[in-house]
Amino acid sequence: MIKCLQEHRCLIILDDAEQLLNPGAIAGYYQANYEDYGQLLRRVAQEKHQSALLLISWEKFLQLELLEQKNNTTASLTLKGLPTEEAEKILVDNGLFGNTEEWETLISRYRGNPLALNLVATTIEKYFNGSVSKFLSLNEVFVPEPIRLILIAQLNRLDKSEREVIKYLGTSTTPVSREQLRQDMTISSDSKLINVLQSLQRRSLIETFTDISQTFFTLSPVVSSVILSIK
Repeated sequence: MIKCLQEHRCLIILDDAEQLLNPGAIAGYYQANYEDYGQLLRRVAQEKHQSALLLISWEKFLQLELLEQKNNTTASLTLKGLPTEEAEKILVDNGLFGNTEEWETLISRYRGNPLALNLVATTIEKYFNGSVSKFLSLNEVFVPEPIRLILIAQLNRLDKSEREVIKYLGTSTTPVSREQLRQDMTISSDSKLINVLQSLQRRSLIETFTDISQTFFTLSPVVSSVILSIK
């Protein structure tokens, strides 16, 4: 295979690559009998060739973090939501109407995710006559079932400590600092808590922001809604 990558310019794509990783444990470790993929990634990253390997995954591989430090041929990209202009186009194309503030609120709630926006837009068009205002007046965050299924599958991969942290964040009405988490939770040490938070970030399930000297952790409205519904 390496010889083929050297002689030809190939693109290999491994989609849903998180299926190679071990569920029920800290994110990023291979499942039993899948460790040979580690050799594949290492050789593609370190040997000379003219090809590329693309991993598409909900979870970041621990091995990739190491490879990124060792060479400049390995890089990762966390996909963000669509820019506002592109997200608005999805809503308009689905026949929705609303003012600028309503557009922005709807796009922010679903973090610009194109799948979520298309599914929500279809719901608004069918059940709210295209009115974003009427949809936003709901007293809960609507989560389309396909999105719920995807998120539940991810949540089922968490270990015990990750579940504890994410349930706490799901019930909190404001972002929470690491110090507050350490104070209110039963996790045994600061190091353990940091590892859990890093794991949840690798799984793309928590959001962070820094205010002056503190980092705060929170969930998107959609993730929080799903967690509360299965509590």
